[in-house]
Amino acid sequence: MFEILYLAESPLVALYEVQAMLGSPLHGVTQPNPYLAWAVLNVDVVLYELADLTDVANQTLIETSAQELTGDWRSYAIRGRTTTVSGPIGASPTQELGKALYNVPSEKAFEGFRTLSAKVPTCMILGVFPKRLGSRSRILIRDHLGNVIQTIP
Repeated sequence: MFEILYLAESPLVALYEVQAMLGSPLHGVTQPNPYLAWAVLNVDVVLYELADLTDVANQTLIETSAQELTGDWRSYAIRGRTTTVSGPIGASPTQELGKALYNVPSEKAFEGFRTLSAKVPTCMILGVFPKRLGSRSRILIRDHLGNVIQTIP
């Protein structure tokens, strides 16, 4: 559909988001996923046109909620004839929202959006549309020493 870069506010939130950490930090029962290995990168992001879905007023404006933003989206792709629950299927509401944000006309285009983490809903994640970055915006990826190793764009 479109290119998106998902970033988390901290390394721990990133690990929960990709299921490298299992359980919930909200309930105090967590453990590393023994079947996955991940690398965490430090990223500096400067954006000027951002949709803030962590703001309750903005959620109200687009008729959504924290519950909908953090709810199940994976099952939309796997429900069907072989599952006991057959619907809903297709694109999830959060995927449709991402598509709508991406497709805002170019004169008002969003470079990305900030929203609640589905895995740690007391924290936030950032979705960035690299192809929508304005001339002043940038993403700097740093190594463990803080040296810039990649710049987007």
